Amino acid sequence: RRDEERRVSRTKRRNAETHEARVTHIRQRLQREEDLHKRKKEAERVEREFVEKFEKEMGFGAKEERTKAYMERNIRDGRDVLDPTGRRPVFPSAVSTAKPLHFGLGLKEDPVLRDIVGARHRGTEPEPLLLTNKEKDLRAQLALGGTGGGFGGSPRNAVAAKASDGLGLEDEDEDDDVAEAAGAAPEEIELEQDLDVVEKREKKRAMDRREAARLADKAALNLSQPGRLYQPQVVCGREFKGDAFIPTPKKIVFRDFEVGKKYKQRCSLTNVSYTFNTFKVMDMDIEYRGFFDVEYEFPGRMSAGMSSDVYLTFTPRTSAALITTLPLSTNTGVVHVPLECYPKSADVFSPTPVLDFITVTLGETATMLGELENSGAIPVPFTLVSRPRNPDKPPSQFTVRVKGGAGAAAAVGAGDGGLGA
Repeated sequence: RRDEERRVSRTKRRNAETHEARVTHIRQRLQREEDLHKRKKEAERVEREFVEKFEKEMGFGAKEERTKAYMERNIRDGRDVLDPTGRRPVFPSAVSTAKPLHFGLGLKEDPVLRDIVGARHRGTEPEPLLLTNKEKDLRAQLALGGTGGGFGGSPRNAVAAKASDGLGLEDEDEDDDVAEAAGAAPEEIELEQDLDVVEKREKKRAMDRREAARLADKAALNLSQPGRLYQPQVVCGREFKGDAFIPTPKKIVFRDFEVGKKYKQRCSLTNVSYTFNTFKVMDMDIEYRGFFDVEYEFPGRMSAGMSSDVYLTFTPRTSAALITTLPLSTNTGVVHVPLECYPKSADVFSPTPVLDFITVTLGETATMLGELENSGAIPVPFTLVSRPRNPDKPPSQFTVRVKGGAGAAAAVGAGDGGLGA
């Protein structure tokens, strides 16, 4: 009876512990499900806010606001509408604050634009390298810092500024009038015009040299940044990372090739990015270019999930193995397709490297079989070599022979197996 009571007590206690463990497990699972539900709701809320913000920014009202701010920032008088009727011709150089090509060269004055640009860049002076000798002399004599001598001004126009209320001269006739008003002789006027032509030519050459140096620096910077040609792909706020194209097969392998023959394989490239993409086969490493010929049709703009085929022809000129990649230039970066080439070779191995004679009674003879296999593509001979006999030790109790062979020498063919006993 006491044993039965103890057994019942243990059973009740065990049942209570099992029940408590199950209740704890259920509570933990409910808590995990609740946390997962909260995270899912939070992700949906963030996604919904992002979509609402995107739609709001891409709406008509948002576009109008951005256009208005751009017009007010780049129009001289700050207007957002130039001509509501659309009948009056509008020239950008007359209404915008953008600097034309001739700005700052002393060829054509625009006092309004000069003042606007001067206000943006206070304390800026003309480049001394681009000033002619006459302009330097006039600046030294007149010491003008405003009209004709300030930002973007020209000392040649500074002589005419006193007679034209700060407006620059635009042709050679006005230069002649100003020179005659100053009492200059005709020979001096003609000599001054010749000097102006020479100085303009020198100024243009100096500008060409500076532009060439700037382009050379820019080209060097571009070459040092190979990733400048690629842009990240962002769709609905998510940025694509990884290879944009997946090859099928994943690795191009030419096996058991022979020198002098040609081998051709097809590789299918599939666009696995989020949206449109394209690819172009780049040049391989210079040491491998002479072995391969690539044929394909330029795919153009490919939608996600679309595929295009590339045909690769391999012409081996050496029996050495080649391991390289086929580079592809895509919109998001460079994709490297693995490429391997292996010549015909012998691969001999033994599936039973150890022969274990478990139990052999004295005076009996036991026989076991050892196997050699060649998984390569060419046959290879082999020879059984015995160790030199030690006179201090008894002779060997083992006898080895090749099954099917006349002696201790035989050959293992490609893909065959040889048996030894």
